[in-house]
Amino acid sequence: YRSVRLTGQLRSDQRFLLHSTPQDAAVPDLDEKRVSLKAEYVFDNTLDIDLNLRHGTKYKFYAEAINRFDVQIGNYWNFEASRGNTFLFGFDGRHYEPFLRNSIIALRAAGATSFGSDRMLYYIGGTDGWISPGFNQDIPVPDENFAFKTVAPNLRGFNTNIRNGRSFLLGSAELRIPIFKYFSRKELKSSFLRNIQATAFVDAGSAWHGFVPNISDNPLNKVTLEQEGVAVTLNLDRSTFVYGYGVGARINLFGYFIRADYAWGVESGLVQDPKLYISLGVDF
Repeated sequence: YRSVRLTGQLRSDQRFLLHSTPQDAAVPDLDEKRVSLKAEYVFDNTLDIDLNLRHGTKYKFYAEAINRFDVQIGNYWNFEASRGNTFLFGFDGRHYEPFLRNSIIALRAAGATSFGSDRMLYYIGGTDGWISPGFNQDIPVPDENFAFKTVAPNLRGFNTNIRNGRSFLLGSAELRIPIFKYFSRKELKSSFLRNIQATAFVDAGSAWHGFVPNISDNPLNKVTLEQEGVAVTLNLDRSTFVYGYGVGARINLFGYFIRADYAWGVESGLVQDPKLYISLGVDF
């Protein structure tokens, strides 16, 4: 049930700007090289009962170090052992508890933080595998050159970027009910009927900049308005933590596991208009 895993990676990124104007030709190409090492401790004793239904517990803790370096071979030789670094620490834990014979209660907690000269930016909001994702443009992103950006699901009830930061913490609770299993005394042979599920869920979480999710220091609560040469900075009082709740349905159609979720988000005590999510892939 337990394992320790080490993963090494050598990565090269090259980006070339399309020369649509003479000014574009003067922009240098991006050429970045990185080497990384990731260590994980994993526990997993889960047992698959059916599609999207499990019993047991699984969790992992991980740490990753990424070093950006430079090597030039050609007209001149250049080597820089380190031009920047990224350090990541995180965890992800899940527990599946049997409920009413065929159903399960699924619980999940996850979080991560990044530091170093080349940081990771986490966006929270939305679902994993969202077919038509939306992005919240009203939440500011600090003017910082982040080396990596990623979405940390799930936080249903909002678009992606309801919160962002160098650290995040999320929790989810979900009830999954295979409806048609309760109407048959024998095992259902139809995969289509067996995998139709109804769900009810609650998601909560936060993403923040700095050591702790301090409301006053978070860029989330600082908005600058400028007009006719006069700039005014407003200090808002938006809560760092948000949560959402709702219901959903699951269906396995033509080999695709399709999720539909209808959720209400709650931000700073205010219930938002409901959102419908259509996503692909199984739940956590």
